[in-house]
Amino acid sequence: LLRKISELCRHSSSPELLLVFIGENPLPDAESKVAAALTRSGARAAIFSAFFIAFHWFLSSFARLDLALGMLLSLVVTTLAAVALPPYLMLRALPRWRVPRGQMVRVYKAVLERLDDEVYTAALLAKASISKRRGAYLRPDEVRRVLEEWGVPVREVKLLEYDLYRMLGDGERAVLYITPVPEVTALSLGFARRFSSIVLNAELLVDLEPDELSAVLEHELEHLDRRDAVFLALMLVLGLVPLAFANPLAAHASALVAYLAAYAVFLMLLSRAVEVRADLAAAARKGAEPLKRAVVKLEYTELLRGTSLRSRVLSILSLSPQPPAWLRIAILEKHAGKRCSLLQALLANVLALKLALEFDRRLITRTCPDSLTQEAGWRSVAALSSASYSRNT
Repeated sequence: LLRKISELCRHSSSPELLLVFIGENPLPDAESKVAAALTRSGARAAIFSAFFIAFHWFLSSFARLDLALGMLLSLVVTTLAAVALPPYLMLRALPRWRVPRGQMVRVYKAVLERLDDEVYTAALLAKASISKRRGAYLRPDEVRRVLEEWGVPVREVKLLEYDLYRMLGDGERAVLYITPVPEVTALSLGFARRFSSIVLNAELLVDLEPDELSAVLEHELEHLDRRDAVFLALMLVLGLVPLAFANPLAAHASALVAYLAAYAVFLMLLSRAVEVRADLAAAARKGAEPLKRAVVKLEYTELLRGTSLRSRVLSILSLSPQPPAWLRIAILEKHAGKRCSLLQALLANVLALKLALEFDRRLITRTCPDSLTQEAGWRSVAALSSASYSRNT
């Protein structure tokens, strides 16, 4: 997989300009640092941990409630906030545009000859000019003519069209949104499919093939089916209950620190298990190969950093709620076509060190047996992939 993607990088190292239309309406450029921060599980955990502690302190100090009642009220309020507020806040803060059912999403992919400050300015003006043509179904040659009129050196223009709801299936009830915010790749929000949303980054429509995009959508739908966001929020709040006894435990600070560290590791493993379970469910429905290719494309830089055993062990020990890309591929290869329970997915993450040793041997013997395994080769591929995957709006 790595070798194939590396070859694609060599042949597509030119900068690209994307023009996205939802039906007849263009997708404008936008970004939001607040929304990007809210999409991180660690940030949400810190916010609601602080909320729980502050609310419990307020009830104890000013309302003069006893310890048990104050803890119970703090737990209930924090649980409701942790479950209900993140999707609402993210959808309010995240610039996104809804995809109406039955409308096609069109993406014009313009490959440029070069990209400097002058071309960048001309591309922004040309894009604004094209976006004003609402209701017009532009052909690729018309888009190319407008770009060249503004002084943008174009090599070629391709038109890609998607019916995203057909990929979801006729019976799906999730609402689809597209966002240009680069920090968001694919995100599922809500309690169940009937009251849920899936947010996709616009660049996924270009980076992924249709079968790969369908596998990513199936992964997000599995999160909604299992109500993973609600489950993780509840587990986070339940872990905060012992903090209500922080004052009596002040003399045993080491025990409190040990508990917090252990629970942080447990939450990390649980979050990774949820992702692995969604991966295997999507692979069982859509096939493992499309999902593996999608993981390689979306996590290419991280996957290159995981080519050594040391880097893979360090990625296991990190507190990231997302499983490392190499681990996701290793589990998909080992359990392809099989659904698994949360306990089995949790066990697979616990045994990640064993998979790290096996992945090293498999990477050398199966994936890239040529000179790319040498350090100099990996550095050249990493530099090339960084250049070819940096997109410009």
